[in-house]
Amino acid sequence: MSSCVVEARSVTKDFRVAQKPSGRMSTLRHLVRRRYRTVRAVDGVSFSIRAGERVAVLGANGAGKTTLVKLMCGLLRPSAGQVELLGTEPILRRIAVRRQMGLVLAGRIRLWPELTANDNFELLYALYGLDAVAHAARTARLAELLGVAGDLRTQVRKLSFGTRTKLELMGGLLHAPRVVFLDEPTVGVDRRTREALHDFLGSDHPDGLGREAALVLTSHNLADITRIARRVLLIREGRLVYDGMLRDVVAAARESVRIKVRGRRLQAGPLPDARVIRDTPDELELAVHPQAVRRVLAAVTETRDVRDVRTDVPSAEEALEELYRHLG
Repeated sequence: MSSCVVEARSVTKDFRVAQKPSGRMSTLRHLVRRRYRTVRAVDGVSFSIRAGERVAVLGANGAGKTTLVKLMCGLLRPSAGQVELLGTEPILRRIAVRRQMGLVLAGRIRLWPELTANDNFELLYALYGLDAVAHAARTARLAELLGVAGDLRTQVRKLSFGTRTKLELMGGLLHAPRVVFLDEPTVGVDRRTREALHDFLGSDHPDGLGREAALVLTSHNLADITRIARRVLLIREGRLVYDGMLRDVVAAARESVRIKVRGRRLQAGPLPDARVIRDTPDELELAVHPQAVRRVLAAVTETRDVRDVRTDVPSAEEALEELYRHLG
């Protein structure tokens, strides 16, 4: 049996968008005769995801990230190309396949607010054709790992947003899915909750995601990506412009040294041995080859009003920022 759980082959998705003309009679004309334009959200994307992979889909707002995830899990039908989820087309929504998939979308509420978390989970187990009593140990272990064991008997509406976020994630994992799709899993939560979610999703704990489950993640928070994902798909204007391992992105960025300078009038004059990352009158950030650090530092301090200089290697988040800046 193939270990490939998601495969996209030249996938394209177009949307018809109504165009409303301007003018005093525009609304009436729009009702009588509408005009449309075609917007291509995903453009010929191909990739495959294997069991156990942790994959982040990156891109600017409107790049096509969420559309791509919805194509993968069967919420949208591709205009062209083909998507396979666990060996079948996800748009067919076969029960046997959907029972092996977990989906948690930002802003989509899965749990009934008037019920307790335990009551909600009993309903979800029933929907998946599972016995809640037989799976009580899994429920308890997930709650323990996420730090919500003491909240399972409380009405969901009475819980904090961070706790509800953890419970929503639990709801997507109760049935031990083989593929999990997460859209902005930490949006709106506080730092403590975000760290707890990073620890949980970034581990291969057998009572959590496990080693064999594939995870597909979208997020604008780069810390989510670096703490959870191991592979990056970068989408720009609907096209896949980068597909590689996160460790390779970080290693490439760390071939240079970051020089961060603070002071005044820092924009004056060229620096031929350095690549400028940030350039403002008060702050200058450069990427420099290790052998050129002394030469660049001398040029910076000689021609600029410098108050503070710091050198370091880029963090994983900074490496992603650089990739995003060049390709995204």
